[in-house]
Amino acid sequence: MVIGALTIELFLKCFICLETGNVPRGHNLKELFDQPAPTTQTRILQTWDNDIVIHRAAEWDRIEASLCQKIFRDLPTALSAAGKVV
Repeated sequence: MVIGALTIELFLKCFICLETGNVPRGHNLKELFDQPAPTTQTRILQTWDNDIVIHRAAEWDRIEASLCQKIFRDLPTALSAAGKVV
């Protein structure tokens, strides 16, 4: 989980750096996600909804059933939850 959160953090920081030329500080994934341009956010959300969620749904259903723990499927909530890991 921690490695996944760090990977997402670096991914978002790369987008921000490419757009602004600055590398943001901090680790809050939701706050980092809010920094790129709206068009970039939209593209990330579309990829999440159309690729990640669809391909992982069955796997996440099994994990939820075995752990009795909900996996957030909307990206902003998932980022908020995952951001607490780092």
